[in-house]
Amino acid sequence: MRQMITLATVEQLEQRPQPMPIGRGCILDATWLPDGEHIVVGAAQGIWFYRADALAHPVRRIPVPDQSVFALEATRDGKNLVFAAGRNWTEEGDIVIWDLAADREVARLKAHRDHVFAISRDSTRLAYIAPGEDLHGNLVLWDIAAHQTLFTVPRARLVAAVSPDNRYVVTGEFQPQDEQREHVLKVLDGSSGQHLHTLRSYDHPPLVEGNLPSFSDAAFDAAGTQLIAGHESGCLYVWELPSWELVYIADKGLMGGGPVWINMAEADDLATVIAVDESPTYTVQIRELVNFTIKAKLPDTYTASALFAVLSPDSQRVVMNDGGGGIWLWNVAEGRIEAEVGGTDYKTAHARGIKHIAFSPDGDYLVIVNGLYKLDIWHVPSVTIRCSLGYGQWAKRVAFSPMSEHLVAGGNPEIDIWNLRTGQQDMSLMTQTGLKCSADYSPDGRLFATASWDGVVDVWDAATFERRYQVRHGGMAWDVAFSPDGHLLASAGSSGRDGQGSSSICLWDSATGERLHMIEGLVPSLNTQILFNADGSLLASIPGDRAVQEIEQEAILIDVGDGTLRARLKGHSAPISDIAFSPTAPILATTGQDHSVRLWDTASGEQRVACEMPNDPFATPPGAFPVSIGCIAFNPAGDLLAGGGNDGDVYLWRADTGALLKRLHGGAQSSMKGITGLAFNPAGTLLAGALWDGIVCLWQVREA
Repeated sequence: MRQMITLATVEQLEQRPQPMPIGRGCILDATWLPDGEHIVVGAAQGIWFYRADALAHPVRRIPVPDQSVFALEATRDGKNLVFAAGRNWTEEGDIVIWDLAADREVARLKAHRDHVFAISRDSTRLAYIAPGEDLHGNLVLWDIAAHQTLFTVPRARLVAAVSPDNRYVVTGEFQPQDEQREHVLKVLDGSSGQHLHTLRSYDHPPLVEGNLPSFSDAAFDAAGTQLIAGHESGCLYVWELPSWELVYIADKGLMGGGPVWINMAEADDLATVIAVDESPTYTVQIRELVNFTIKAKLPDTYTASALFAVLSPDSQRVVMNDGGGGIWLWNVAEGRIEAEVGGTDYKTAHARGIKHIAFSPDGDYLVIVNGLYKLDIWHVPSVTIRCSLGYGQWAKRVAFSPMSEHLVAGGNPEIDIWNLRTGQQDMSLMTQTGLKCSADYSPDGRLFATASWDGVVDVWDAATFERRYQVRHGGMAWDVAFSPDGHLLASAGSSGRDGQGSSSICLWDSATGERLHMIEGLVPSLNTQILFNADGSLLASIPGDRAVQEIEQEAILIDVGDGTLRARLKGHSAPISDIAFSPTAPILATTGQDHSVRLWDTASGEQRVACEMPNDPFATPPGAFPVSIGCIAFNPAGDLLAGGGNDGDVYLWRADTGALLKRLHGGAQSSMKGITGLAFNPAGTLLAGALWDGIVCLWQVREA
């Protein structure tokens, strides 16, 4: 018998001070350890260590509560890991030094919102930017071994670099120039912090009102004889040490114009720099620092939208990413493209924005983090993928097993199954052909089904995680749902790729996979969600058609028996984001991008209640408009409606009056706020929320 939640027990949803997060979350950065055998992954839910040849299970984890890890780097001696963490990109955070042998934190340093740090070549010094006055921070030089500050210099921004001999530290500063601000480089004495030199750029028009272009990056060569700096204008500057004479400028006519990022060759005997700009012309050049001649230039046909490039440790290869998701392996000596890494896999609309590329210390392997926060390891000589680490962004749907033993979370492109007794991940299901975006358990708990953007619907054995059968919905499959008696499986999507073609809803025999019925054409192009009501007689669906926006502003009700349209529920003034049937009454709840949550009578098609909406804390000015609710779910008793907000919090309403009862804080664990899926377990004792960053949070409900 199900345990029912009464309104008197709502308060106990907050018995836990914070929701319990499970999952790794999206991958934000990755680095190799000096041994060349392990990869360290910075994610929305901590730091994870993997063997490069076995990414199925992490070998170690560093929890980072309530923060995302934006950047991380191991010291060259392999003793410490340094990482930048924070709630989001725009707020102050921390720079943390972690002793890898002792597996403990040895220093936590407050960091400026730039999250900028640099480790000295001998692993003894850490330069970072701490919070300061106005838009500036303070440049701090930290002794890693002694755990103490060596000096602090005010007014630092954007850049930090330490010379190989620790003699110099370089940072950036905005200085007033007439009515504008000029960004300069300050050269500091590495022992005392004394200001030695100011390095300026030349004759650049302002990018925005009040600001001249900034230096975007800086690095010392391995010998410590030159400082190379990239500039937002597209220029590359080189100063010679110790005179600090400007010896070379590659102007924007050569570099193309746009921010230039620097990547130095790792080998001590090489003096090679790669500079990449982000201008409309997008040039990629390799320059010898001895005579500043262009050693090689990528052909224009491959630089239509170059974003960044990485030089191999031996300076013989460059891997370049373009804005269309292409990743090119370039032979520097021969000036030619050797291969395209990844092919079409990285060219989907969601995967294009490559976040990170890094060679292994021996140059034989590449680690790539793409725009969907997936990590792939490629073998460079054979240009083949060796293994992948699934990514957690956009956990769209969560579902409990009927006995509340497991939780399934569907996202891009994997389905994760979590054991709620152990807190461990039992299985991760991922295909190479499509992004998995939905999952649902059968009522008896023996099966669960998944839908993929490639149109494939898989039905899995919930005990063994083996595939029972696979069917094809059509061009795209966005959602799946089992009927209350478990005999039917419904899938929703479109008949064509990328949401093109007619809308389609398929009904399948859940035991055999036989297609029983297809309902087409109720809306112009796409059905993005589907649900059965409590007795299985009705289906509700959300249409999706960007060309006909008003179509997205209504939900439709379909008679399961004959596949006919029962009603169109109209009232939202913006697209509908989610729907939920009451388990005990003829009510459908809808939430829309018009900042409203509505309850409808499914018999008459009329609106019953509009829920009381709280103000959006991120609105400008505060309180200017209500919070946006992206997902909703009824509790098993049907008297409580939960909604997941774009602020990462959960809101609870009375289902009969729409009165706001409670706000559950703490859902957002990282900078990527927003809850994308909610579910109560069948007993009503747990509420699960899937976050945009891939983490799933659990709130516990206790007996009164």
